[in-house]
Amino acid sequence: MSLRNVMDLQTVEDEKIDTTSKTQNKQKLKKAVGAKQKSVKTKVSEKDEVKKVGRPATGKRSSDDYRQVTAFIRKDLHQKARRAIIDLEDIEGDIDFSDFLNRALEAYLK
Repeated sequence: MSLRNVMDLQTVEDEKIDTTSKTQNKQKLKKAVGAKQKSVKTKVSEKDEVKKVGRPATGKRSSDDYRQVTAFIRKDLHQKARRAIIDLEDIEGDIDFSDFLNRALEAYLK
């Protein structure tokens, strides 16, 4: 057997060892990940039992009656609308831009 054949055989055996150790490492990793996932599931179920904290979901953002939209309007029209809102606040109390826009669109679409 030549030196080249011996080296080739050694390379093949080294690859087998590498493959075996890679397989063993993968199996160890799967076990570790599985254990981690089980502990995460337990933690999530513990959180479900805890009361929710924070503000309740109220207002336009959480209401199904409203939808957020984006539109471009001219600067001068926006300034006029803001002035009109300030005037309406003196008469009716607190009003925001979306309330004002809702009223204007309703009046226009009638």
